[in-house]
Amino acid sequence: EICKKYEKVCVLELKNPMTREAIEKVIDRIRAQDYLDQTVFISFCRENLVTVRELLPEQSVQFLFGSFTEELIRQIIDNRFDVDVYHKSLTKELVDRFHAAGRTVNVWTVNDPEDAEKYVSWGVDDITTNILE
Repeated sequence: EICKKYEKVCVLELKNPMTREAIEKVIDRIRAQDYLDQTVFISFCRENLVTVRELLPEQSVQFLFGSFTEELIRQIIDNRFDVDVYHKSLTKELVDRFHAAGRTVNVWTVNDPEDAEKYVSWGVDDITTNILE
């Protein structure tokens, strides 16, 4: 309701492993606000995002993680997840690789303006920060 009131994108983290029924209830609450098109689901729990994808195949989802493995990269691309990664784990080559696969890249939590400028120059799509200015 707050995001809708102020016309902001709602970034909703599914924090814990959740049942399909619990995720359906969350989706139903957002659907009742007619705000799914402005909602991004994020989670460290891959299965939560798989469930969101099953229920809403075109919904924006971002997989949260701290470091990469080739297996994880494959899963992200195969599941059509966007990326929400700890910024110090990211490289320009990985940004390019995800973009080539049609995935967007968000980095968290970037509080140093110099780091933020670097990620902008790499072409990341979003930056999560605790700094407002």
